[in-house]
Amino acid sequence: MTNSLYLKLCVWLCQQAGKPPLRVLDQTILVEALQGKRLNEMEILGFSPNYIGRVVAPNLWKTLGDCCGQRVGIRRLQLVLKERYAQLTPSERSEVAAVEILVSLDDDDSEKQKIGDTPEAPRLYASSLPLPAVTNPIYNHDSTLATLKHLLKENYHSLTFVYGAGGVGKTSLVSHLLTELVSLPVVWCNLGEQQSFADSIEFIRSFWPFPITVDGAIASLCQYLQEHPVVLVFDQWELLFAEGELSGTYQSQYAKYQELLGQLARYPLAGQVLVLTHEIAPSMECLSAEEDLVASVRVPELNHEAAKKILREYGLQDPALWLDFVRTYKGNPLKLRLLCNDIREWHGGSIQAFNQQNTIIGGDTLRDILRQLTDPVTDLERQILNWLMLWGKPITLPQLQDSFVNEVTFSTEVWDVTRSLERRFLLDKSASAELPVLMLQPSIHRYLMQEFVQGCCGELGAAIAAGYDPTQLKLLGDYRLVMHQAMVLNRESIAPVVLAILKGLRKESGSCDRLRAHLEQLKLATQKNPELCQFHGASNVMALYEAAECLIEQQ
Repeated sequence: MTNSLYLKLCVWLCQQAGKPPLRVLDQTILVEALQGKRLNEMEILGFSPNYIGRVVAPNLWKTLGDCCGQRVGIRRLQLVLKERYAQLTPSERSEVAAVEILVSLDDDDSEKQKIGDTPEAPRLYASSLPLPAVTNPIYNHDSTLATLKHLLKENYHSLTFVYGAGGVGKTSLVSHLLTELVSLPVVWCNLGEQQSFADSIEFIRSFWPFPITVDGAIASLCQYLQEHPVVLVFDQWELLFAEGELSGTYQSQYAKYQELLGQLARYPLAGQVLVLTHEIAPSMECLSAEEDLVASVRVPELNHEAAKKILREYGLQDPALWLDFVRTYKGNPLKLRLLCNDIREWHGGSIQAFNQQNTIIGGDTLRDILRQLTDPVTDLERQILNWLMLWGKPITLPQLQDSFVNEVTFSTEVWDVTRSLERRFLLDKSASAELPVLMLQPSIHRYLMQEFVQGCCGELGAAIAAGYDPTQLKLLGDYRLVMHQAMVLNRESIAPVVLAILKGLRKESGSCDRLRAHLEQLKLATQKNPELCQFHGASNVMALYEAAECLIEQQ
């Protein structure tokens, strides 16, 4: 028997058993196996030996084994086929001889198409229109780049989550990697431009025109990725999550995306799928922990030395203040660049001059970014964020749970919220001698403090304008301003948030005497009608009054 006849027999057996037709890739593997090659010796354009050995060949042997009624492997292939051919009737052998095959063999004079030239094996198409531009130098990410490059090169993992805080450089890093270091076809699917699953599928198919089979779009995409060494990138995955829910809760209209991840995690692929996000879903954490084919790579913030390079780029002054400045913005490249540009343009590059400004967070653009990070949180997450801002010190989870014992039914609710905030990269968790300690990121702390102070000043102004009406005090009723009890003896002993509120009220009142008079009247109103104050309203007004008295006396 010739190899052509063996191959025709394989095709015919699949037809008779009602199996899917053998593709060009399947037939090419059979030919090379019949020629005596091992799986790791097969060189088929566009397919790695690793993918052939792990994915295609095992499925092929199983299919043929079902057709022949016995186990089939690369060593037994010719023997099993010879035995099966001997069992055929003359008419069946004629049918086998008439079968069309899709690859050319040296012992077959017919001019058949070679691999890659048929509809069953679509050509690899080019990447999508230019990948996101990398406009700034990439600092301190050599280790992360090396990890990602290794994951792509070894081609073992099907799905890789690339995550990190917003602005840390995930998009730039992956774009640089795929542009400079990896020569594979890439489609970059930005979910900020096409969020619906149907739109994303059509966008991908505009570059890789795979057919949608009866099994649906997810199965069709997965099949294409199983057969072709390509890279598919989903950027801004966090846009799929719902606002007002714990982190990583998919909006109902985007459930197909979650289903896609589950399918991708189950099967080896010829290429890879990368998911870029600044918010992690619990289901993504589960996939990383439970599925061998899923990897996670966190893009860290810049270390101090790398962050200082950005400050030098912008020619910032006052090197003695650099370390504290970098710590405040957690080595986040985007935040640092936005602020450095504003400081250079508006303050002549002087960090000292910037620090003297009334604003706690500089720049409308940065403030908008921080607002986008904190807006989606739940009510309980907002409460805990503000509470941590007022607390102002590291705290353990049990201590935090004790502080919210009256606000929740079960203490585990606080744990759930804490983990949700960590997944949103709003909360830092660092190791200690016994238990991890929690603390807000410095820039988040400053942003929340500014928003809280502005809200409190607005409430106090409304209460004064309404004839000292305590019912106007919402934030001041919900949160205790002075977390750490201490005697107000001088300016240094006054809580920073109290100082900031008094500064805002002093501006609105016009003088210190009028400020004190307003606070005294509001104090009397809250004492006279304590039932109109929510929880901490009366004590907070008292704290503001005492602090104002102290400041006026020390003038």
